[in-house]
Amino acid sequence: MPVYNDEGIVLRTYSLGEADRIITILTREHGKIRAVAKGVRREKSRFGARLEPFMRDQLQLYQGRSDLQIVSQAVCVGPYSHSIMTDFPSYEAATLMAEVADDLIGDDQGPSGSQYILFVGAISALSRRLHAPWQIAQSYMLRSLSQAGWRPQLNSCVTCGITDSQSPLLYFSVADGGVQCEKHHKPDAVPITEADRALLSALLAGDWDHCSDKPSMTVEHVVEMWARYYLDRPLHSASLIDSNYGF
Repeated sequence: MPVYNDEGIVLRTYSLGEADRIITILTREHGKIRAVAKGVRREKSRFGARLEPFMRDQLQLYQGRSDLQIVSQAVCVGPYSHSIMTDFPSYEAATLMAEVADDLIGDDQGPSGSQYILFVGAISALSRRLHAPWQIAQSYMLRSLSQAGWRPQLNSCVTCGITDSQSPLLYFSVADGGVQCEKHHKPDAVPITEADRALLSALLAGDWDHCSDKPSMTVEHVVEMWARYYLDRPLHSASLIDSNYGF
């Protein structure tokens, strides 16, 4: 691949040798890529802090000899990292979102513009303290999985189709894909209240005016189970948010 330019946001970094770093980047036009930033760990690196996690940059890259690409230029367009790194709940939320994005978007998936816009919007909101970190993280998880095709059904029973105006929908089945009524709920379904279901709907829609001020243990559990089930792997970062809020 010749030299090309793209906008991207750093998801993860790994040390390589004495001075280099491998960087996982979600880009606007080329999906998720893995690249090497040479000399970035040196004190006088020309990249400075522009390639730290959660930084949004205009990048110039080219294909190296291995499967990894090489970052040859980085100009910051969204300095989100400092604000996030200096607030522990925000750091927890950003780390969880980055893990979900990394797992959700394959290395060879190609362009994923809608996922990129959603992730950048969530990280930007987190850095500006627009909403509570737990709200942003749980909303991002639901919305990103929904964009990928896994949208929970919240307004009618996934088994019989009955609506909440006809019968209370007080159970949530991850395996079946959404809420269930009393008559048709599965043994492994999680009991939820009307308030929990309303919070799930608000988080899924990004309707911040109708999100509760305090996190719900049930909703947090449902969102985490939803992500684990459809990503088909545990979320290691989720334990950070759980412990911070006493879950």
